[in-house]
Amino acid sequence: MKCLTYSESENWLGSKGIQIDGYRNLVFSKKHKQVILTLPKNALALSYFSAQLINWIPSHPNRMLWLSNWETDPPDQIVLFETIRLGCGESRPTIEVPGHLFDDATAQQNAILTGLSFIVLAFNWQGYLVGHSDYIYLGDEFVRFGVASEERLASVFSLAEEFKLKVVKDIKEAWV
Repeated sequence: MKCLTYSESENWLGSKGIQIDGYRNLVFSKKHKQVILTLPKNALALSYFSAQLINWIPSHPNRMLWLSNWETDPPDQIVLFETIRLGCGESRPTIEVPGHLFDDATAQQNAILTGLSFIVLAFNWQGYLVGHSDYIYLGDEFVRFGVASEERLASVFSLAEEFKLKVVKDIKEAWV
């Protein structure tokens, strides 16, 4: 894992036609089919689901976890997140380096990306997993897949079925 500053993240994302708006959300130039799923309700299922999200985003040539919003109060949330980053050699605070670039798919790197994504989902932060042509928005008690192909779209519905998740048409359904 390599942590990227805002401008480094902006450059990496820009090379894929993705911009960061004024609220730190990502804006995609390509049109994606979108599917919104609810989240698993218990921590163990959410952990397995997080691992499947990482497997869903292809690692070739690389993947990024971009944080658009996180909490600093209570402090244990960000301390946990930054302690994992520290274990990977990153001592700068998240506010300085909100991009997390993974350029290989070793078991260790996948485990780190899974753990960071789990924290984002469990603490209801907001972020994006970005791959070569697809992405996943994490947050607000749901995940939104941005899919470039029909084949990838079918894999989202398979995930929903595997984890018994609801496909929602209106975001309000995810919050019920």
